[in-house]
Amino acid sequence: MAVSTVMQGARLTYVLRKVDGPVTQLKRKWDAKLKHIVTDTVAVKDAYMLYLPTGHSYRLTHKQVIEKGFDKQPSIMNFERVNNAETNAGKFKFAINDEARQEAWRALEDEVIRLCRRKQGPAEHSEEEMSHGQSAA
Repeated sequence: MAVSTVMQGARLTYVLRKVDGPVTQLKRKWDAKLKHIVTDTVAVKDAYMLYLPTGHSYRLTHKQVIEKGFDKQPSIMNFERVNNAETNAGKFKFAINDEARQEAWRALEDEVIRLCRRKQGPAEHSEEEMSHGQSAA
């Protein structure tokens, strides 16, 4: 049976996780004097991983997170259609206390991250390097 890379039902609009530890990025620029592109490795401060329910993930800087509006709390798409308390979205919607609600939210985040990893392969950073539970900056 093939694995679907499209999420069905209610899901988070995105998941944002702060990356702990060193992150490097290749920067390319045109050197007019040498007349070719020069590549340099630059350290990135305050890096974040953005996971989308489409299966795509992106590494962003703190500035990009704010510019693109990902510093806000994500919403749950199709939340009004949730009526099954056995799904993660249902567990969140019908939770009777904050602890159960937080656990269900974490499960909703993990669904999106698993989809991205299934579609794109393992993340560039391990789960230990990520701040678990950081939904926004």
